[in-house]
Amino acid sequence: MHETECRRHLKPSKQRRMLQILLRRKNLVATILERIFSSTIQRRSMHDSS
Repeated sequence: MHETECRRHLKPSKQRRMLQILLRRKNLVATILERIFSSTIQRRSMHDSS
């Protein structure tokens, strides 16, 4: 009984860590994509103005 309870408590913590890492990676990818999009938009605006 006690062992199963401990295992149940350990599993969510690992899942939470994985989710946090995935969220961090997603945030990094999002920031990189935003930078790329912003640079491309700036280039397009420059081309449009000229």
